[in-house]
Amino acid sequence: MAYPTYRMLRSHHKDTWLKHLKTLSAMADPLVDGEVFESVDHCRAHLDAFGFREGCRFVVGRNRAYDKMPTWVFRCQYWGKSTMNT
Repeated sequence: MAYPTYRMLRSHHKDTWLKHLKTLSAMADPLVDGEVFESVDHCRAHLDAFGFREGCRFVVGRNRAYDKMPTWVFRCQYWGKSTMNT
């Protein structure tokens, strides 16, 4: 398993983690640029599933309305605006 979260788990947690990941199916796949969601709740569910796989937790960083169009910005609770990418 190449997922960072899986590598960090203790051996007695790995089977349970894998079972839960399988229940998330495609929701745990990375998001695609320009992807459109049915609702903010659907987007959040996708982010939560992806975060479970990658070992991060997304929170709402900002919620605004531009020209009556609502906009949400999600950030990792642990990394905020910064990134682990170098």
